[in-house]
Amino acid sequence: MSSFSDFLVTDYARHFGVTWKAASRSLRIESPAAICFEIEDKKPSIVQPKGHGVAVIRRNANDVEIIDLEAFTKQIHGEDNTPSCCDFAISPRMGCDFLLLNELTKTSSDYIYPFKQPKTGVEQDGKLETAKRQLTVTIERLYSISDFCDQYREKTALFSCRLSDKRGNGMMAKSARAFNKTIYSLQRLRFHESLPHGFVFKMRVYDAEYRI
Repeated sequence: MSSFSDFLVTDYARHFGVTWKAASRSLRIESPAAICFEIEDKKPSIVQPKGHGVAVIRRNANDVEIIDLEAFTKQIHGEDNTPSCCDFAISPRMGCDFLLLNELTKTSSDYIYPFKQPKTGVEQDGKLETAKRQLTVTIERLYSISDFCDQYREKTALFSCRLSDKRGNGMMAKSARAFNKTIYSLQRLRFHESLPHGFVFKMRVYDAEYRI
């Protein structure tokens, strides 16, 4: 296992009063063979065929591990008591070059920023703020255990979204997107915002790559 996955099954589990036994528990990990790969949550496989993911990640030459962090926390805290958590953690199989926390969502561009419920008029946070909050509480919980993550040279909190109203590559679809200012701006939006403990918040709209 990578050093981060070892941290989860030893330090994290022990901190919350759980003895991790491989015979009765499993840490869901995948190591993609491809340099560029797509991932999605709540699927039998984390890595998805091209065109079917939510996040597109391009790794460097080093092998990486994708850890289903949300599934892990459910095993530690229980289904009914699971705290808010991002979907995945991606780290090198060997070394400490980077740690990437990744929150994924599929939604319409209308719900990225704060919006009003059509029927009730109640204002709600958009998916962007929700993702930022989930990533932040994940970071804070990791650091409530120890400063283990400080060993990573680059620490990134990535929000990946796939827009349901951004479809098709035909002339009509491209023309429609050109007049949708929200989609147009989201595709070109590049955050470089600080989160706690040196993590940098970034965002990618499918199918833009995030390069580790």
